[in-house]
Amino acid sequence: MSYQSWLQKIHPYLNSKSNTKVIIKFKNRLEFQQCKQQITKLKTNFKKLKSIRFIPTIQSITCPGKLPRSTTRHKGFRYTERDHKIAVHLSNATSSWIPWSIEQIQVPSVWKTATGKGIKIGVIDTGVNYKHPDLEQCLETGVNMVKYWNYPNDDNGHGTHIIGIIAANSKDGMKGIAPQSKIYPVKAFDNEGTAFISDIVMSIDWCIRNKVDVINMSFGMRKDSVALKEAIAKAHRNNIVIVASSGNDGLKNKLDYPAKYDETISVSATDKNRNIASFSNIHSETDIYAPGEHIVSTWLNSNYSTLSGTSMATSHVTGIVALLLEKSPQLTPDKIKDILKNTSIPLSESRKTSTPVGEINAANILKPFIQKRHTKLKRTVKTAARKRSRTSKKIKR
Repeated sequence: MSYQSWLQKIHPYLNSKSNTKVIIKFKNRLEFQQCKQQITKLKTNFKKLKSIRFIPTIQSITCPGKLPRSTTRHKGFRYTERDHKIAVHLSNATSSWIPWSIEQIQVPSVWKTATGKGIKIGVIDTGVNYKHPDLEQCLETGVNMVKYWNYPNDDNGHGTHIIGIIAANSKDGMKGIAPQSKIYPVKAFDNEGTAFISDIVMSIDWCIRNKVDVINMSFGMRKDSVALKEAIAKAHRNNIVIVASSGNDGLKNKLDYPAKYDETISVSATDKNRNIASFSNIHSETDIYAPGEHIVSTWLNSNYSTLSGTSMATSHVTGIVALLLEKSPQLTPDKIKDILKNTSIPLSESRKTSTPVGEINAANILKPFIQKRHTKLKRTVKTAARKRSRTSKKIKR
């Protein structure tokens, strides 16, 4: 069966408004290109074909609608999988200003050394409030995968909150962890905080093509996905650091996907006392912990809100990774993961776990660079003192 006849066969079942989608992976790039050419050729007469979207990173397409099982078989396909929805990792919300989390992980002490300058961060989430005064200096254009003809404007709030933690920069408002980093909002989640896997995969593809340094993934699901894993593996091969939240089910020995993948830095949440947050999933393979309970950050309508979740913990880690990359851009994702683990602060244990790592700490991570800065400063002071001494002697003569 040619792709022309296959496309004509599935055309009646395509529905751009459907809550059901299918991801189709081709055996190789040639098969993918042949199908793509046929879609381009036929979409003038078969208008529903315009709803098919391409995912070049993994040589796949995503088709909206309930396709009969008989149409998901083709000699050119490697696999097909249902395009499940993923939810952002959000626990609860209040409205109080409690900026304790950035202080707890000792970020202010490193700002003289690193601010994330020059680091590009892709935040795959619900978009951003472009009009928030605390975010104006850090935002780049980004992309909208839900309605790709629009800007990635936030109609939920979650993405704006995450971005504020990472990079807010205002004299009168909030200051995030990496205030001079550049944020690329990638809207893959709708106003209810849900997204199809294909939208996530296309978002990763966009981040790879736009050469971001870090991707923040404050979301997850319990089911594995071959397509998602493949896209994340490719981003990892492209030296992109991927930070992902563990999930908010309060489960032991459990991590959501994509945090469960080896290529990501998995993050679980702590509270003000460095205890593991009650809602946080935990596992012996958790890579790092970070503050995630009652976290203040930017919100819609230029406001602030306090939220809890492993989403918030993840954005703290993303911010600190940006600080580290500013000082050592040559570091690989795996080396960065090791540094985070080896410099963490022990937890004040409230939930028994065999995890060998603790809470992230900016001062410990940036310590080698702070020491270099102090050494350089001392040398500069000594040199200036010697010059003053020589000048004084000349004057006496």
